[in-house]
Amino acid sequence: GSRDPSSTMVCAICGDRSYGRHYGQWTCDGCSCFFKRSIRRRMSYTCISGLNSCTIDRSRRNWCPSCRLAKCFLLDMRPEDDEEFFKATQLIFESPVILFLSAVDKKSIVKEAVLPVFLLLLSSDGTMQKRRPRLPTCLDRLGLNVEEIRLSVCVILTSLGQRVSSLSFASPLLPLYKFWLLRHGLTFGCVEKAQKSLAQIDSLLTIHADRVVHLLSTPIPELLQSI
Repeated sequence: GSRDPSSTMVCAICGDRSYGRHYGQWTCDGCSCFFKRSIRRRMSYTCISGLNSCTIDRSRRNWCPSCRLAKCFLLDMRPEDDEEFFKATQLIFESPVILFLSAVDKKSIVKEAVLPVFLLLLSSDGTMQKRRPRLPTCLDRLGLNVEEIRLSVCVILTSLGQRVSSLSFASPLLPLYKFWLLRHGLTFGCVEKAQKSLAQIDSLLTIHADRVVHLLSTPIPELLQSI
């Protein structure tokens, strides 16, 4: 997205100019990328001075990655926040419902479907309720496995066909994917969970973005721009 060159926000980590919130804090591009890289690669650093108290500012932020990462955590940067959102976008891109569409068409559909799929992932994570006490009340803990999530995403996409023109072709497939999700439940002795999933999906499709904006450290429009 476009940037405001006159931004007055500063990076909470090093004091450089910040253009937005990332992982729960106002950060510059450098500190945001450093934090993301450290988390994704599971980096383990050792303090350069051995004192674990190095100054982290604009001119010295690259001196000690150990103290820089420690400061990120001290200021409550949250590594899991936006990862679930991007995982949701990937699940939609890979769904068999839209597999034959162009990348451009897929992106437009992702923007319509990502919110309910994101919430579905949150309800499938057994530890998420502990980390995020302010989840919407309709989110019951489902604990879905990979196949149940895949089928649930298909149900979400075909359900959206009734109100999203670019997905109208998928509407006739809704009963089929509901049947497959229930059949999966019958086959593996968890039909009650499948029924609960279908009921929860109906609720997820009615949740407005304003009710879940606090669950993400980066504004939803910014996340969608980076897809």
